[in-house]
Amino acid sequence: MNKAKARNIDNDIKKALAPILKNYNLILDKTDGQSDFNTLKLTFEFQEIQEGETAVDVKRKEFEVLAPVLGFDKDAYGKIFRSGATQYKIMGLKPSRPKYPIIVERVRDGKRFKFSTYTVAQALMKG
Repeated sequence: MNKAKARNIDNDIKKALAPILKNYNLILDKTDGQSDFNTLKLTFEFQEIQEGETAVDVKRKEFEVLAPVLGFDKDAYGKIFRSGATQYKIMGLKPSRPKYPIIVERVRDGKRFKFSTYTVAQALMKG
């Protein structure tokens, strides 16, 4: 299965799940996706959000708890830094990925990437 088709299927599934997520106060994170010649495997992780919270609130709280463990300030969530000529925004942490635990979003288009703690720490020090 080609990447474009797999991406379209992933997006369609997310759209179809939207009313279910709203009904049960959940947010959705795609945690894994693999495809080969004719197979697509997607794994999703759901998190419950409390009444009045948003997905951003949940991610920020999670970041504030985990950031000190990786040597970051609690307020680093949402900070923008530059790597090369590209700007990225810190969007979360995934400690289960010790080599690349920092989740970032490219500012210009919102595409997500994973970075090492060293790379992000160095970029934040440069300002």
